[in-house]
Amino acid sequence: MERLLGEMENLVRERPEDKVGYTKIDVDFHQVIMKSTGNEVLVDTYTSILRDILPVMDMADLTEMESYGLPTMRDLVNAIKRRDPLAAQMAMYAHVYPLFELVERYFDS
Repeated sequence: MERLLGEMENLVRERPEDKVGYTKIDVDFHQVIMKSTGNEVLVDTYTSILRDILPVMDMADLTEMESYGLPTMRDLVNAIKRRDPLAAQMAMYAHVYPLFELVERYFDS
């Protein structure tokens, strides 16, 4: 998790136009998170939803990810390292809710 998050942070700073590279690392990061839950239903659901999310990622502005997405991912990783489920849950909410706006923009266009 830590390595993948570091790769995303570096990519956004050094090559913010590289959406393909970012998306690959992002998918890998989220798969590690999902698998770490031990919840096969969650893993299967994420895999299914991923097909719908990928076209939306093409619309994403990686500078937005630097300002909101990556800090919330960092909060999640830190909560997991501390074994703090409440902080992890709060980090997930902070990460997911702004994505609804991005998805809404995608479907409105």
